[in-house]
Amino acid sequence: PSTETTTAPSTTEAPAATPAATTPTSETNSTTSVVQAPIAC
Repeated sequence: PSTETTTAPSTTEAPAATPAATTPTSETNSTTSVVQAPIAC
């Protein structure tokens, strides 16, 4: 259970960042999302 719980949050953060960057159509939002994704990782 411990291993699964730890993996779940990590996997959730990665995919969450990807859709967020793709969702914003504005160049400013896309750039900000893309920059935040690497920093978060």
